[in-house]
Amino acid sequence: MKPLDLVELARQAASRREVTVAAGEDLFREGDEGDQMYVVADGTIRLTINGELLDEESRGGVVGELALIENAPRSATATACEDSILIPLGLPEFTALVRRQPGFAIHLMRIQGQRLRKAHEYLNWF
Repeated sequence: MKPLDLVELARQAASRREVTVAAGEDLFREGDEGDQMYVVADGTIRLTINGELLDEESRGGVVGELALIENAPRSATATACEDSILIPLGLPEFTALVRRQPGFAIHLMRIQGQRLRKAHEYLNWF
C-alpha cells in the first residue's frame, strides 16, 4: 500500500479529522491508555521504549496501533521529530477500514513484524 493511499484512506475513515503535534512534543507516552492509532500525514514521529529508539515513521506510517488492537496501555512513547500532522483512528474507524481495505490489515502486520524484529535485535544486543 503506497503511503499516499494510506493517508487518503485514513482521512476518509476519520472524516478528515487531524491532530497537529509540535516538534519535541509527545503524542503519547508508554503506559498511556490507547484508544486511537494514528496515520502520519506529514512530519516524522519517533517511537521509543525506555528511551531507546525503536522506529521512526513518516508520511504513510502508523503509530499507536498495538494499543488500539490489544486494548492495552501504550508500549512505546511517540514523539514528533518535527511539526507533524496525524490522522486519528478509533476502533470503529479502524474496523471499518480493515473491512473495506483488507490490504490495510496486511500493511499493519508487516509494520508489527518489522518492529518485533527491531525489538528482538535490541534485546539480543545485551
